[in-house]
Amino acid sequence: MGDKIPVSVLVVLHDDAGRILLLERADHPGFWQSVTGSLDRLDEQPIDAARREVHEETGLLLSLEQIEQTNISQRYSIFPHWRFRYPEGVTHNTEHLFFAKVSDASPVCLSPREHIRYQWMAAEEAEERCFSWTNVLAIRELRRRRSNASSPLSRITPSELTLVSYNIHKGRTRSGLSLRSRLVVHDLSEAIEDLSADIICLQEVQGRNDRLAARHRDWPAQAQTELLAPPGFNVAYGAAARYLHGHHGNAVLARLPILHQETQDFSDHALEKRSTLHVLLDLGDDVLHLYVVHFGLLAAGRARQLNRLMDWIKAATPSHAPLLVAGDFNDWQLRLAPDLWTRLRLREALPQGRGRPLRTFPSIMPIASMDRIFYRGFELTSLRRAPAGPRWARLSDHLPLIAGLRRADSKSST
Repeated sequence: MGDKIPVSVLVVLHDDAGRILLLERADHPGFWQSVTGSLDRLDEQPIDAARREVHEETGLLLSLEQIEQTNISQRYSIFPHWRFRYPEGVTHNTEHLFFAKVSDASPVCLSPREHIRYQWMAAEEAEERCFSWTNVLAIRELRRRRSNASSPLSRITPSELTLVSYNIHKGRTRSGLSLRSRLVVHDLSEAIEDLSADIICLQEVQGRNDRLAARHRDWPAQAQTELLAPPGFNVAYGAAARYLHGHHGNAVLARLPILHQETQDFSDHALEKRSTLHVLLDLGDDVLHLYVVHFGLLAAGRARQLNRLMDWIKAATPSHAPLLVAGDFNDWQLRLAPDLWTRLRLREALPQGRGRPLRTFPSIMPIASMDRIFYRGFELTSLRRAPAGPRWARLSDHLPLIAGLRRADSKSST
């Protein structure tokens, strides 16, 4: 294993007009970025690393006065094909953000082993060109600071959100004692849009199934995620189970822009494939970390999956970041919530004045609280489920759980 330090710097170079200097990577032509690099030594200060990286990658020598410290950092997952450079077991990197103003006439001398060309461009174009979501956010932060908040950027900055968690059972149900499944995904599309949600967390989404596509005359031509997403929504999907004729897993449909997504295999044994989907959503002035889970049927396996989830959240999500965890926990014994509160300070969405989660399974007459929502950095304003009865029972064996959430200030969210 390598010895690269999982702490890095990102330096956004800009001129007086707010134009951004971007560099095109030599190992990935077409990938553009600002100056970035890891610490050389554990005792190297990030600001010193920032000056060093700028000099190594552009030939520019910056004084300490030219470097603007932001006190902003982001944690992100290291691409698997680059993890061999780091000590064994390291999966995430912490990146510190700096800005530096330089003249566009400054002579730039690229390191040919790292970059093949450079270009000055308007901030809006630079946002579109960057492949890294942390780089996009950094450029956006520079634009915000230059505007001095007098002319807000045209970004959605919602103070209130409606979140839905729903196990859709692959868009198929069975009627009575029949062994044949009935395709209901088209009806699900209408029902989901009727919920008027901003973020929809789905479990058991059918990504592909060639056998069923041949059997059902009205099988949709597009993926279920594309069919179920309301107009204008963005989509993220992560497979849990893969088989010769297809796959299924978790999905997020969001009105907000999706910055990044990652799926991890959470299977506790070979006969029950599970995964967790981590999605970063653009809140305009912050990044929302959202985890969509579908835990197993055995209590011991769920406990192990919960520990994996908590370890992942602690590694990948800054303690100050707004955080949502939603999905089908299969936790009918209600044992998992205390650990989420103790280790992560996550609150559970509970009915006002009641300590028990809403029952969502089975949908015709709910007796178990399978579907749950946990939050940090928000206040719960409402909680409901879709009404039990024939309409929703025809769509899935679960009922959708619907939470209204309001952004909380730092004091109320701790």
